[in-house]
Amino acid sequence: MVMADEIKCSCGCELNPKIFYVDEFQIRGSECPKCGKTYLNGEDVARYAENRKGINVSDRVVC
Repeated sequence: MVMADEIKCSCGCELNPKIFYVDEFQIRGSECPKCGKTYLNGEDVARYAENRKGINVSDRVVC
């Protein structure tokens, strides 16, 4: 498991954790303070995509 403080941008700078809001949905991610590049949490993006399709994620069990 990679700790948040170990994640670096492609420019070499350490990323700052941040919450992004897309259509009133919270997506965890990180942003580079140097170049501004953003990285989104894959699980949150998948949940957002499923919700956009009308699937209620809270009713699904992921093992």
